[in-house]
Amino acid sequence: MGYFTWTLANKTPTKLKSGDYAAQCKLGYYGYGAIVCPDDSVIKEDYYEGYGIFGGRDVYDLVVDWNKDYLTEIPKLPGFKEWGDTGNYLAIMEAYQKDNQEALRTAIEAAAVNDPLMKTEWKRIIGIYIACQNNHLLPFPIKIVDCVRPKPYKELCPSISVQ
Repeated sequence: MGYFTWTLANKTPTKLKSGDYAAQCKLGYYGYGAIVCPDDSVIKEDYYEGYGIFGGRDVYDLVVDWNKDYLTEIPKLPGFKEWGDTGNYLAIMEAYQKDNQEALRTAIEAAAVNDPLMKTEWKRIIGIYIACQNNHLLPFPIKIVDCVRPKPYKELCPSISVQ
């Protein structure tokens, strides 16, 4: 699915004239990074490879779970940027939020017609849909740090997807 990186929630994002963010405020590849979860637990990754995996956990799966109670409201937020197979994504999100396993299977099968990865990677794809361009809008956004003892979740700014 390509590489993913973000600005660091423990540093002020500094934008350069080029439109990119300064290297010191972005999560680097092949070094330490950690996800700070809404319950203030920390998932550490000593050697971040760029795929959104921290301590064996997929940050995009996590963001879907953190925001499960809000999934049907998130796409209605002002400024939400849609992309991809929106109709099928919305059906999956609604079924998952309502814990309707039959509707979830049906929605995943419908989405898999155009994207076979949906059969196995549906939660990750939904996480990318809600968080890559819209993380700052989420009730529980992704917050990634490069320090071992970060501030509590509520005191950190949302990370911005930069790739």
